[in-house]
Amino acid sequence: MSTPTDGVARAAAEAAAQAAAQKSGNARAAAAQALKAQLAAAARVAANRATAQKLSVERSAALADALTRSQSAQAVLNTAHVDLESRRASQVTAQGRVSLVHRLAVEASTTAAASTRSFAALARKLAQQQSGAVVADVFLGGHSLSNMLDQLSTLDQLNHVTENIQTIQARAQADTARAVKLNQQDAETRTAASTASVDASQATLDAATSDFEIAGLALVTAASQAATAAATLAALGVRPITLTDVGQLSDQGWANPAHGAISDAYGPRPVRPIPGVGAFHFGTDIGASCKSPVLAATAGIVRAASALGSYGNWILIDHGAGVETGYAHLAAGDTLVAVGDHVAAGQQIASVGSTGLSTGCHTHIEVRVDGVRVNPQPFFLNRGVDLGN
Repeated sequence: MSTPTDGVARAAAEAAAQAAAQKSGNARAAAAQALKAQLAAAARVAANRATAQKLSVERSAALADALTRSQSAQAVLNTAHVDLESRRASQVTAQGRVSLVHRLAVEASTTAAASTRSFAALARKLAQQQSGAVVADVFLGGHSLSNMLDQLSTLDQLNHVTENIQTIQARAQADTARAVKLNQQDAETRTAASTASVDASQATLDAATSDFEIAGLALVTAASQAATAAATLAALGVRPITLTDVGQLSDQGWANPAHGAISDAYGPRPVRPIPGVGAFHFGTDIGASCKSPVLAATAGIVRAASALGSYGNWILIDHGAGVETGYAHLAAGDTLVAVGDHVAAGQQIASVGSTGLSTGCHTHIEVRVDGVRVNPQPFFLNRGVDLGN
């Protein structure tokens, strides 16, 4: 038989059980909600990372495209510089020829005029002789014996001239023909020495310079955008994808090309160190003492070893797998390799100098992957070399 006390106890137990069940349900709901929130947060992070990664790839591709355009514009600019210098040199030569031919034409005209006058005078005298006027004057003129002998002497001279009249005539004709030819050449050389070709080359150079500057500004913008995208990736803890550097040749030995502090890094140049250089720096500058060694970064074949415009003395080495390294501003007379030579990693190829557009002794190091100039510092670092140190 139950008592009121038992009923109260059962009610309390049921209430406690309900409270426990509700609490457990609330905990499960809370846990589910937290899990849902965590999953949503993870999904947002993953989405943000994917978006940032995609943007970084796009920015990297845009930067590579801008680099290629800038490089092409620079090649066109270099060609325009060479063409203009060639045109100017040709014009100087042509102007010298104009002066020479003009002087010869004037001298030939003077000589031809004198020869023609001499021939005309001799022809008149011979005509008088042939008419008999001179002979009649000698024998019928009533002159003294002395005057008669003088006249006969003149007559003998005219007879001698008669024998050479054809030679004199031929010389006069030759002098006239030479004068005509030289005067014609004078007119032709004046036309050839026109400044039109130089003016056209100057216009081409001006257009190439403008295109190069535009490409440089576009490159600076692309580099800034790529750097921002890379910083976003770093903040998200994501490693950027580099389209050009996929670790080529990492398994072979690499050496530091030069030892010294980095004086100018790869990237945009808000302030250009010297007139004539581009708005974007395509390599890494290592400050080093003059005449100190410059070493091949790794094994390869020398593709270029000569002066190259603003680079001064320049060496380009092909390492295979689309990888090339370049070394600029090398010391004059200290290039130790030639095109076609095989070099080993760490082999001295030249000495540090300051040729080309340079403010002091240093080595400009470039890395090209599939024709695109990439940042040398991370490229070397990925191969175990802290560039410059």
